[in-house]
Amino acid sequence: MPRTLPTVFKDVVAAARSLFRPAARPDWNRDPAAIVIQATSAWPQSPPALALNVLPDALVWGDGRIVWAEAGPNDSRRVSVGRLQERELAQLLERVTRAGFFHMKSWYPSDAQRIPYDRSLCVHLLDRSHEVCACDGAGPRAFADLYRHVSSGAGAAGGGPAGRSLAESAAFSAPSYHSRSSVPMM
Repeated sequence: MPRTLPTVFKDVVAAARSLFRPAARPDWNRDPAAIVIQATSAWPQSPPALALNVLPDALVWGDGRIVWAEAGPNDSRRVSVGRLQERELAQLLERVTRAGFFHMKSWYPSDAQRIPYDRSLCVHLLDRSHEVCACDGAGPRAFADLYRHVSSGAGAAGGGPAGRSLAESAAFSAPSYHSRSSVPMM
């Protein structure tokens, strides 16, 4: 349906107002227990043991702590911990806002040729929360860029292991039904 001239004019006026209005800085819950950003991906072709021990690709808490998991060879994962200073977390949330994250659709399904590999990015501010889920390649490029940035540690200081039990890249293999000892325990 074609848009009418008054509708187009209203849209242009609203856009012009937003250009001249000072941008509000994103505000978040600074409580160390509050999750501000969560990046999660489904691993549909992973061994069952890995599916049972799923870790989000990244979690960012209100105090700036960030934990992210990177996939390694042979279905291993390396979990790293870092810290974003308050200024860095504010810049990250401004980047999320500037990328248009809060105006993206909630779901971007795959087309028939792609194998679904969902990625979900959820951001919680004091005045709003939004989650975007997209199959690989189906979402906007800005979504993919944000996801990649957050799930690689968002430039956090640290990046060291999350502790001896998590840091060692643990390879998970499909459980053998012949022996209980082959099922990894965590």
